[in-house]
Amino acid sequence: FAYSLRYRFKYKDQVYFGLSGEKDAGELAWGEKSKVFDSYHFSFQLKDVKRLRNFVLGDFRATFGEGLVVNTNFSISKTTNATDVNLSADGLNKFSSLSESNYFRGIGATIDLDYLNLTAMYSINTMDANLKNDTFPTVYFDGLHRTKTEILHKNSIWTQSAALNLDHSSSWYRVGLNGMFTWFNAQYFPTFRPYNLYYFKGNYQLGGSVYYSLNRKGFRFKGETALDKEGDVATINSLTINFVNFSAVVLHRYYSPSYDAFYSRSFGESSTVRNEHGLYLGFSYRNANRWGISSYFDCYQFPWLKSSVSKPSSVGFDAMAQVEYFPTDKLLFNLRFKFESYDKNQPREKSSLPLVLGKYDKSSLRLRMKYNLNRSWNFTSVVEGNFAKNEVENTTF
Repeated sequence: FAYSLRYRFKYKDQVYFGLSGEKDAGELAWGEKSKVFDSYHFSFQLKDVKRLRNFVLGDFRATFGEGLVVNTNFSISKTTNATDVNLSADGLNKFSSLSESNYFRGIGATIDLDYLNLTAMYSINTMDANLKNDTFPTVYFDGLHRTKTEILHKNSIWTQSAALNLDHSSSWYRVGLNGMFTWFNAQYFPTFRPYNLYYFKGNYQLGGSVYYSLNRKGFRFKGETALDKEGDVATINSLTINFVNFSAVVLHRYYSPSYDAFYSRSFGESSTVRNEHGLYLGFSYRNANRWGISSYFDCYQFPWLKSSVSKPSSVGFDAMAQVEYFPTDKLLFNLRFKFESYDKNQPREKSSLPLVLGKYDKSSLRLRMKYNLNRSWNFTSVVEGNFAKNEVENTTF
């Protein structure tokens, strides 16, 4: 069985202290690599003490710019809030989750230098990996240590990370510089597959970026451009328009097939900042008569192969349209349609046949009604249909 323990102390928004332990179902409560809990976390944060804007000790998260160099928070994805596509970069922050991955363990601080904020951090942490002869082909992020193999992989490698950030902002613009160095105590060499030809290989990474934003009278331009140690490029830029009842956004991103930053996360179709080129359009409108509409259209391409795409793909696209109606302050009707079409390896009757790339289409239609009885109670009803089709199999529902 699983269990966990959390203790938190918070004073206003200035002091935070947290201690937690966690064990997943099937893991040993007492063993060579576990004592009562399978994992432990300690986090301390102090804010706004004279020139010390922020200080973290123990486990913490870090996010700067649009996440092309470092972002251990959740990445921005496409949602029904069609114009919300920019990352909320809050620098260093406490780690309050029970997750066993995607965090730093060390020390960091942000100092106010009048017109400039300087942030520095250092981390030394362990990771789960399949370590053999001082090399590892895979890093595991699920945090599960139930079987002998999973226990053997636990904390088998360790990594050191150091980062610097310079940030300057005013009422209408912001500009910053990032630098990140990550070192592993073993060599990373993924098992060769055609799709991972350009993946990072070795035991250290070095990357840097510049991020920027301009805000003038309802218009906001925001972006980040990054380089890794090989000179590979990742860039993301957006223009947002905000008026009283209407907002719209245009976002372009290009992530080189060979760009690689271990702690990067940003907007995109894929879960990694690599091998993607796309353009996103979104808008939302709400009038005074209780009607609202929002929609987005995202077209993207993978310049190189992916694990489920056996050759460079043609353009795929993802679209959503949503209508909301509020007949009263307590009642909401919501109708949403989504459609996505992209290249994907098609299933074959015999495994000996070569992979065939074809279009895979998905769509869904969803009607939701919500009634708020009072502040404590609400009733929600949902009717939804989903459809999927590829070039080999029949349409499924």
